[in-house]
Amino acid sequence: MDEYQPQSEDFDFNEYFSNLIGVSVTSEPVEDVELHVTDNALGYIITKPLPESQCTRPERLGNGKWKITLKVQPNYEFFSLIRSFVDGIEIAKPETMRIKMKEMVEKIAAMYK
Repeated sequence: MDEYQPQSEDFDFNEYFSNLIGVSVTSEPVEDVELHVTDNALGYIITKPLPESQCTRPERLGNGKWKITLKVQPNYEFFSLIRSFVDGIEIAKPETMRIKMKEMVEKIAAMYK
């Protein structure tokens, strides 16, 4: 384990965490993410504070869902939050994150067979 090293006084924590859900920083790049959400999920999401960099205006889709876009670094907390909505949120883009979520859901489904 590395020894604790304090940050310099001019370190900008807001900037450092601006593209995260939670606090886990990974080596993954920040990505443009498109989510499709149900009315119920949207009602919950819009009441939660997001970093200024994540503010977005939901767009109504033709299928009755809403499109929300974020710039986010995929991390444990992001995927946990998405899973917590069960079928209320779908990762529409990018494909790499859709595949990762699909693999997680398949593992969960296998646990309940």
